[in-house]
Amino acid sequence: MYNQQILMHVSDAGSLLGCSSQIIYQLINCGELKAFKAGRAWKISSESVHRYANSRLNN
Repeated sequence: MYNQQILMHVSDAGSLLGCSSQIIYQLINCGELKAFKAGRAWKISSESVHRYANSRLNN
């Protein structure tokens, strides 16, 4: 059994968090969201987005 992570685009993460793609890029650049580049597109794990949302809710 393996841990399957879902990867999403910047626009998908923005929709999930209720913010713009520009904010997602800022969160990637400051290290709040873990992401990697695949070609020209950024890929973000759903786990990273959920961790960020939970950390914001707990503060």
